[in-house]
Amino acid sequence: MINMNNMKSIYLMRILSIIAMLLSFVVTADAQRVRNGFPEITLWEFAFRGDPNSIDCIYNKNNNELFLSGFDTDGKGTFWFAGGSPLRVSCFKGTKLQWRREVSAESTKLALFRLCGDSLYLAHDMNRELIVLSKDGNGTVRHTKLPVDSIEHGVMHEKYFVLRSNELKYNGWRNHFELTFFNYDGSQMLRDTVSREMVEKYMRPAPDYHYQNTRERNNPGITREVYIHYDYKGMFYGMPLYESGFKFYLNTAGEDGEPMSRSYSIEDIFDVDGPERAWPVEPITDRTFDEYHFTLPESSMLRGTHLYETYYQRSGVFTVIDFDVEKIFPEYVENYKKSDDYLGDKELPDIRESL
Repeated sequence: MINMNNMKSIYLMRILSIIAMLLSFVVTADAQRVRNGFPEITLWEFAFRGDPNSIDCIYNKNNNELFLSGFDTDGKGTFWFAGGSPLRVSCFKGTKLQWRREVSAESTKLALFRLCGDSLYLAHDMNRELIVLSKDGNGTVRHTKLPVDSIEHGVMHEKYFVLRSNELKYNGWRNHFELTFFNYDGSQMLRDTVSREMVEKYMRPAPDYHYQNTRERNNPGITREVYIHYDYKGMFYGMPLYESGFKFYLNTAGEDGEPMSRSYSIEDIFDVDGPERAWPVEPITDRTFDEYHFTLPESSMLRGTHLYETYYQRSGVFTVIDFDVEKIFPEYVENYKKSDDYLGDKELPDIRESL
């Protein structure tokens, strides 16, 4: 005999699950805004002050300077922010706060933060330690001391990170720096002393840009379109992608034989009517110098096939700009997917790497 109460319970559970799914869709839909006229640009908007669910940061209203100790994303709509004093890490699904945890009593002066696998990693320059916590916010926060005398600069790569010390003398010569390379478990891989001219090549290795060597040899003073060690964002369907100031360069020959490119203006992305002081600006991610503060090149990042940048406005809005690179270079993507190198979501290995 059928138990009607059980049947009603099952039916009710199904209805509730459908409602929950629809509500989840509504939250996701409301969390993002596709820019009018630019389907390749999605804007994710957060509060950075005046809201209990704001991101963590340090904001100086006197000079409108916002410092962020870190930002990363999984490329699938989840975002992590590190900032504030005490230093906290917060997670957002879309623009909805999921959790927030304090990880250190002291803030940083550099943004050295990265999602790697199922964990978040933050190299704390002031405490000279690696802070590790789960990407879901659960479990303990681990602190591992790093065997360095100072941390004046650094880069968090996909599979390792590198830290730079203060300037030091090497064989009696100045303008040298000690670089230390680490695995994400905190173990040291390599330590070396390099000259100032070689620092960026070691810290930010990047493939050469189209005609770069030829152009520099013929005219060393020429203004380069791309500064490879700052602008290289990663490989996009087997081709180096460079970006700076909303200018995208794909290092493959287009119809004119030059690299494919696409550029945007600030007006393409934001509504900037009004005084210039209210226009969006980039967060500060390097305040190691008291006089001048900077934005590190890693503040714009390629995750999968999307590139992310962050901006904020005096009004209290913090925006994550989400560029769908597939829609920026649709012709290249279409041709690449027809090539022998493309096997669905997998690519043929480069045999040169095994030689």
